[in-house]
Amino acid sequence: MSKRIGAALFALLIAGGFYAVGAQQTTSPQKEEGYVPYTYTAKFYGFVTSSMDIRQGYKATPEAIRTNVAEKGARYMLYNAHDGRIALDFPPEKLAPFAGQRVYVYGSTIRSTYGSGPSASDAASGGFAGGGNEARAPMNTLKVISITPTDHKDTYDNYPEERAR
Repeated sequence: MSKRIGAALFALLIAGGFYAVGAQQTTSPQKEEGYVPYTYTAKFYGFVTSSMDIRQGYKATPEAIRTNVAEKGARYMLYNAHDGRIALDFPPEKLAPFAGQRVYVYGSTIRSTYGSGPSASDAASGGFAGGGNEARAPMNTLKVISITPTDHKDTYDNYPEERAR
């Protein structure tokens, strides 16, 4: 009988030790200076548009896209059916010839805030950890290495005009 009581007390002692060690780690990991939590280099497909013309999709004209970037402070964006919108980090004068075209872009995506998954803190990601959408997840930025025009078609080309709206 005393061996059973001793074993139960020993188990409680071990469990209490684990609880005390876990309770000491109450702060989330802090971002180090210059640390980028997620970088992925690949080839992306999309339509080069501006942040002001993104809702027009493929109907945006190259002239309107270039004007919005040059005069109204818009950013060049890569838009496609799978990834949605991705900001392009490349000199605007080098992206201007590709405005309104479908392209393949080789580059690296960069998340602009620390934390991006289900285990990230509410404030950093606004994601699964939070009950509501307190802060929108940051937009991916693509640091462009090279860009090539293409005539590749995607999902939106298969829809009749009345369904595309």
